[in-house]
Amino acid sequence: MTGNRKGFTLVEVLVAIIIVMILATYSVLKYTETIYEGENRKAKAQMEVIGGAYKTYLMEYPDDPLSGEVSYANNKCVAAKASGGTGNFYCGKPDLAGSKYTFTLGTPSDTPSCGASLVTMTPKADVKVGEKYESGYCAYIDRYGRAADGVGS
Repeated sequence: MTGNRKGFTLVEVLVAIIIVMILATYSVLKYTETIYEGENRKAKAQMEVIGGAYKTYLMEYPDDPLSGEVSYANNKCVAAKASGGTGNFYCGKPDLAGSKYTFTLGTPSDTPSCGASLVTMTPKADVKVGEKYESGYCAYIDRYGRAADGVGS
């Protein structure tokens, strides 16, 4: 007997649910990757600010360059002096403590292929930064003063 059907069959409902689940999964993955991209862009902007401030420091103190990991204290960026002790340079207020990345003046020895630069940025250990930025990722200031991506060793 073929009459007017009212409603959906179980197969139609299951197909609709599967399609919605696929779209939801894709949306969540894209959203997560967008968050990681935003964090990476913010860190690169911080790196460019640190690089600009360090260039200014080098103009004032060309014989006393700084090196090593950059920390933040007393409204200043802090790094080791070549002559010993620490050197301070003003670089705004970057959120270095809350960052998922480590900022290093120069090219760290563990990422020699990242690029010779004023500042290098690498993800901290055991921190989620997105698959694209985890395995050997680093960023650095290129010869034009802009943040560029590289891959460390």
